[in-house]
Amino acid sequence: MSPERENINPDLAEVLRLISEGERVVAPGANLRDANLSSANLRRANLNFANLNFADLRKADLRDADLWRASLFQANLGAANLLRANLNFADLSFADLRKADLSDADLWRASLERADLTDSEGIVCFPEIGSRKDTLFAVLHTNPEENIIMYKTGGFWGPEDKLLAAIKELHGKNKYAKEYQAAIDQAKKLLLEKKAARRT
Repeated sequence: MSPERENINPDLAEVLRLISEGERVVAPGANLRDANLSSANLRRANLNFANLNFADLRKADLRDADLWRASLFQANLGAANLLRANLNFADLSFADLRKADLSDADLWRASLERADLTDSEGIVCFPEIGSRKDTLFAVLHTNPEENIIMYKTGGFWGPEDKLLAAIKELHGKNKYAKEYQAAIDQAKKLLLEKKAARRT
């Protein structure tokens, strides 16, 4: 995070200034393409509509960040903390999310096409499922009283009961419905096992 100041774009310069001064980053629509923000403190940052394509966000703290409609195409988010991040409509296609924590993240309408989720926390995915051969994503959301798993597939984002209702309406009890049910059961097992392991 020490680029040459004379070559830095003004949006990135302002973001780096806010980070260095320990202030909350508020930079909606900022052009941060190719920016080196590895290990940056971007907690609660407002980066909606920001261009973060190809940005280096490895190990960045993005807890509670607002990334609504942000473009993170091929961004490196390896080991980034995206706990409770708002990723509505964000483009995460081809992003590197290995070992990233996506627990409680809001992925409604987010694009995760070919994103690498290897060893990521709080999320599991099942590719080529159902009649459309789409990917089913399951994200663990927690509160003091219960664990809730939110599911994303195609344009759907919601809890298990609403997903099952949509599946029943579309597929009844056919083989695709059984595929989804098996994936849902596996998602719950994997996510809750991972959560328990993290506590020990």
